[in-house]
Amino acid sequence: MLPDRALDIGVYHVSYDWMDLSEKTLRKKKRFWEAFLEGYATGRSLSENELKANRLCLPLRHFELMGATIRYWAPQIGSDWINDEYFDRHLAWFREWSHQYR
Repeated sequence: MLPDRALDIGVYHVSYDWMDLSEKTLRKKKRFWEAFLEGYATGRSLSENELKANRLCLPLRHFELMGATIRYWAPQIGSDWINDEYFDRHLAWFREWSHQYR
């Protein structure tokens, strides 16, 4: 189970350009994350377990955003875009994340 604080902070960590796993974006995310941690640590530092758990927030947040996208966009623009291509794209993302995570 993820510590609550790690999940809350993880939402911030992974919200920046959530679909892009390119090296360029990963470098940007790393800079934002390091700046965030530096500022956060002035009030409270994160434990090693919280930092480790944070790494798992990316796929959890991805699932959450997929669900929110379907829930809120489908009533507005229809559901034709919720098809095999949509799920294939997201499954490819999870495969790429899994490859990078190892």
